[in-house]
Amino acid sequence: MLRKIFIICISILLVFVCIYSIENLKSKKNENILRVSFINMWSGFTIDELPMIKEVIEESGRKIVIDHKNYDLIIESVFGQKKISNKNSIKIFFTGESIRPNPDNYDIAIGFDYIDHPHYIRIPLYYMYFTNEISTNYKRPKCNPHKPHFACFLVSAHIDDTEKFDGCVARDKFFHKLSSYKRIRSGGKYLNNESRVVPKENTREWLSECKFVIAYENKTYEDYVTEKPFQAYLAGAVPIYYADKSYVKDVNPRAVIFAKDFASEEDLYNYIISIDQNDEKYCEIYNNSIVPDSLNNYPIIKEKLKEKLLPLLNEK
Repeated sequence: MLRKIFIICISILLVFVCIYSIENLKSKKNENILRVSFINMWSGFTIDELPMIKEVIEESGRKIVIDHKNYDLIIESVFGQKKISNKNSIKIFFTGESIRPNPDNYDIAIGFDYIDHPHYIRIPLYYMYFTNEISTNYKRPKCNPHKPHFACFLVSAHIDDTEKFDGCVARDKFFHKLSSYKRIRSGGKYLNNESRVVPKENTREWLSECKFVIAYENKTYEDYVTEKPFQAYLAGAVPIYYADKSYVKDVNPRAVIFAKDFASEEDLYNYIISIDQNDEKYCEIYNNSIVPDSLNNYPIIKEKLKEKLLPLLNEK
């Protein structure tokens, strides 16, 4: 009788041990899951479009699961008015627009501006587009001044507002001016002169066929530098660039032709013609790195994000 009772007790104990072990394994597994949500992002957004944030999370040993109800971390941008429901979540703000964030409202705020705040980190949009290619160590193919096409631009819509979008107006005007010298390819919806609108996935290949790319920012805004000059550079072209003069913090001025360095549009026009007709001068510009300082390299900026984000993740 005692033997039967003993066996029953041992069996029950083993069942409880198994249940505990299974639950413990589930718990440990769940510890490696980070539930992520996002609000007020651009249309069609996925977490893959913020690779630096994704990499820091995944390299910490966590698996990202998108969960818009029970989330641990939420990413917000500027395309909407929805409110964050879970105030206890890690709150990250990210903007690729020329909009100054308020870091007081977030655990981490990311933008273009230089803001001295413990919750803020400056990560311009181009890092999310080109990741490790943003580096002084990046090597382009050998300079080829005899490409199939002279120049191009890629614009989706016309904006005629000099006050708010001075870059758009200047860009369109210069497109027509430079077209009087040679044909400028236009592969976007605006002023398209190709047989099709260039698909997003073919953009780099299309740009790579041109010596120059008209890569104007939409507006002049201090410290506002987008993917535009880097997109042209990484495709193997020389960017004709327009932005605020503070651009030199992000872009090596020797790697681009900067429109505002010239007293007039006519002077810019004549200079580009002279570079087009001088292979040595063209390659002299081409051979410069577009990243002005190794402190701007992608791994360095990623490490700064990691220093802010990992402590927050470890509290979860």
